[in-house]
Amino acid sequence: MSQPVRVPKAASLVAASLRRRIVLGDLAEGDALPNETELMTFYEVSRPTLREALRILETESLISVKRGARGGARVAVPDASVTARHAALVLRMQGTTLEDLFVARLIIEPAAVRLLAERVKGDPAVLEPLRQLHADMAVATDRAQYAALAARFHEQVIELAGNRTLALVGMILIEIVEPHNRATFNAIDDGAAVVEHAQGDHDKLLKALSKGDGNAAARIWEKHMRGAAERALDALGGDSRVDLIESNG
Repeated sequence: MSQPVRVPKAASLVAASLRRRIVLGDLAEGDALPNETELMTFYEVSRPTLREALRILETESLISVKRGARGGARVAVPDASVTARHAALVLRMQGTTLEDLFVARLIIEPAAVRLLAERVKGDPAVLEPLRQLHADMAVATDRAQYAALAARFHEQVIELAGNRTLALVGMILIEIVEPHNRATFNAIDDGAAVVEHAQGDHDKLLKALSKGDGNAAARIWEKHMRGAAERALDALGGDSRVDLIESNG
């Protein structure tokens, strides 16, 4: 039996048209959208339909709407960090475990390391943000500060790989990684030894990357992450849900 064809609502079609213009750059950040009368005439829709379309775009952070006599809609660029927070929230609400998180990271981060090594061959200066973070971590004054910097180091590894999709994934992960780093440090007794070992791994990674040796760098990073996973799972429990990790810290 054939399924009925679902016809999109008029508001969705209007929103899709405006969304496309924004994505393609026909409407740039800060540009004012035409007023309601012009848009209603152009799309041949009613005022309620148009306002519903604008609400759709507003919830997607593609426009900002100012109400009142001098109000109107202006184009806005979505904040990737907001998307990352929403995605991390979905993972938490789905009951994602700490073990599940590490499995994903062990797939993503070594691959990013290989991409980063290729970038270094053409531009050695691309490693400067990682080197600076490594130096900042060496003088961190407490566990919480080190945990935050360590999470940022992992995010930078992904971001500097130069792949935008991976960079967004990295932002999603950081929303979860930082609290679990902090909770792990609070739960272990040998924090100083862990920091010393981690700093050694970071130093090895930077040396391999500076040579453009992606395979060696990936092996170093995978070994480092497996060690970090073992410590975190021992300290917090592999079945710990990521939404509960922060409260453990």
